[in-house]
Amino acid sequence: MTAWELAQGVAASSRDDARGPARVRWTSMAGVFVHPYRAYRRLHERHGDTLRVALPSGRRLWLTRDPALIRRALVEEHARLIRPRAVVEDIFAVTVGANIVASNGARWRRKRREGEDHLRATEAGPQLAALEGCARELIADARAQVERARGALDLLPVVERFAATVALRVVAGLPLARTDARFERLGEALALMMRETQRLADVRKRAFLFAAAPRLGARYEARRVRRLRRAVEVVAEVEPDPVRRELLLAAYENPSTTLAWALCFLARRPELITELRAEARAAALLRGPLDLAQLDRLPLANAVARETARLRPPIAYLIREARDELSLGPGLELRAGDQVLIIPWVVHTDPARWPAPERFDPARFLDPDGERGPLLSFGVGPRSCVGARFALRVLTLAIASVALALEWSASPGARAPSPSGRFPWSEKVRCPVRARLAEL
Repeated sequence: MTAWELAQGVAASSRDDARGPARVRWTSMAGVFVHPYRAYRRLHERHGDTLRVALPSGRRLWLTRDPALIRRALVEEHARLIRPRAVVEDIFAVTVGANIVASNGARWRRKRREGEDHLRATEAGPQLAALEGCARELIADARAQVERARGALDLLPVVERFAATVALRVVAGLPLARTDARFERLGEALALMMRETQRLADVRKRAFLFAAAPRLGARYEARRVRRLRRAVEVVAEVEPDPVRRELLLAAYENPSTTLAWALCFLARRPELITELRAEARAAALLRGPLDLAQLDRLPLANAVARETARLRPPIAYLIREARDELSLGPGLELRAGDQVLIIPWVVHTDPARWPAPERFDPARFLDPDGERGPLLSFGVGPRSCVGARFALRVLTLAIASVALALEWSASPGARAPSPSGRFPWSEKVRCPVRARLAEL
């Protein structure tokens, strides 16, 4: 499945007003400091699909949920709308270096090809066998935690151990046992890298607090960067190749976050867990060597993964900066330095384009001709997530594996958590559940 197929529906749209988008002052975005996702959605509800925000710096921010404009910005004009220097250099370059995420132009194209080649190798041979081993350990770990639990069980630690195992064994090719001290040290370093990067990129701090108090921001960031670099050094000891190190980090963070949310959603839909278990058994999952054809026989597990990624997008925001003057349509004349901001969660919960948008309904993805809106869970266009196919494969396998191992439901009185959009990636979720062993 290509990234563009994942983003089907992006082509259809209409402009709010023939005169162009609404123009608003930057003070209208103050709500972002409290709850970014809700603030962005309110701005669209008040001003339409696209609005132009005049920033104090004199630059302009174009906030859009218009599918046609999204396609124009991320696909047709991707070479002229690049990742902003502040995002590339101040945040991601510290974590992963100038590789796939933190580069533009010819360097980006070269590094992306290297990443695609490496991930292609995970589809067969030792890496596929390693993925099978990760799934078996996930089942054993989940069942062991249930047997030891007293009261509510938090599945997040199980999910994070599984993601670390996949990242280290499948992506990095390191045959480390979980009992190996290096496994624990590397897992802690990966978690620290993502945590510190998230904090560096906190929208509320960068957009408001540090803009008003730059010296405070500089001290805060210097401290975070020092911690981050120490963690990077730990991972670099075992994976010196910078592109594979970036893939390793992504393979840890995004699947673990999305899988945790999926299990949380399923805790409120026990009938789906029963259906997932029946599907996995019918596909003879893990009753012999794993092959990709087995995963193709898990459409419901794949649909759960895709619906979870719709409601809790791994990428919280997509931002691009104009290299020079260009027009994206009538009334959409960008100057050099103007930025286009797209919030996938806002696009995915737009009732004008998604029926019952906030309902968890994997059936949307079971019917190829079903009614769906634009999907940006992994981005779209040439700069979409290089690991989207790998991530969906891992998530499909993991969701089916947990369903084979356990039956679980939400703890009484537990509130359904919601995302905030503070960080560039979806936040991790802790979801206490009641669980018991399923018959294998």
